[in-house]
Amino acid sequence: MPWHPHPLLRLSFGHLIVCEACHRILGDGYFCPRCRMAVHERCVSVFESPEITHPSHVRHPLKLLTDGAPNYTDLKCHICGNHSDNLLYHCDICKFNLDLYCAVRFPKPVALTETKVHEHTLTLMPKLISFVCDACGMTKGEGAPYVCLQCDSMIFHQKCARLPRVINVNRHHHRVTYTYPLGHRDRRCGVCLEAIDWSYGAYSCSHCPDHAFHSTCATRADVWDGEELDGVAEEVEDIEPFKVNDDNTITHFSHGFNLSPLDKDGAALEKSNLCGACVRSIGSNAFYKCWTSDCSFILHEKCANLPKKRQTFFKPKTSLSCTLFTR
Repeated sequence: MPWHPHPLLRLSFGHLIVCEACHRILGDGYFCPRCRMAVHERCVSVFESPEITHPSHVRHPLKLLTDGAPNYTDLKCHICGNHSDNLLYHCDICKFNLDLYCAVRFPKPVALTETKVHEHTLTLMPKLISFVCDACGMTKGEGAPYVCLQCDSMIFHQKCARLPRVINVNRHHHRVTYTYPLGHRDRRCGVCLEAIDWSYGAYSCSHCPDHAFHSTCATRADVWDGEELDGVAEEVEDIEPFKVNDDNTITHFSHGFNLSPLDKDGAALEKSNLCGACVRSIGSNAFYKCWTSDCSFILHEKCANLPKKRQTFFKPKTSLSCTLFTR
């Protein structure tokens, strides 16, 4: 091959090797025993030009290298931060590296407009730096960030620059909305339980002021189902367990008669009286009791306030829920 200095062998690799051009399972392809390089036959056409001009580095052309990054630079791609392997495009003036994955298969847009996290256009800064992301508040220079040139100091992880605005999480029964900054209030993340820095962006619930989530926690694959709900009408589901009547009794969804609120001293209870929800002794707790003849139904006050449905933590689909049953 004219783009590679060593002979390449045509081999069948099965499913054990990944192509260095597209990062997918190789199957059949070419292999260089000296460089340990493997590439799809269909990906060879990527290397027909020894130089390219890429939007992420417009000042100089990038030259194709097939034996790894030079020793005067690091081995990482300056866009995604991943190891550049043997195949990469390189600028020897700026010491800039670009792997094939970013250069050809999945190039990062130089500018992002109409993002959910910021009102201005965000521009890609093709340089690996250590920074605190304004969208999530975390320090992690795993790749080149996006910056806002109008705001001067706003800087975002590549992933955080594409955060959704409104989502469902399986840790809360209301929708949560991305807010920057979160606002002065001490909160802990509903997923990791760590403190949230209110000066950065996070997801919060408009119905429950104390509930908030780190951006990175709320968009985890086991927490969020991947659906953006901005502009989608919300279906309001009645999950309240009871309604309060004028005579201070309650009508609870689990029982056919009204229940009266009492404390432990308000009525004589037998030791056999068990809560209809948790099936435990009433003890010294406040409770609700049905005074209908021949009915011994009773509920702890805390149990009576449990919602009809609660989101499950086990899957990100928020339509899955646990329903409260009583005996």
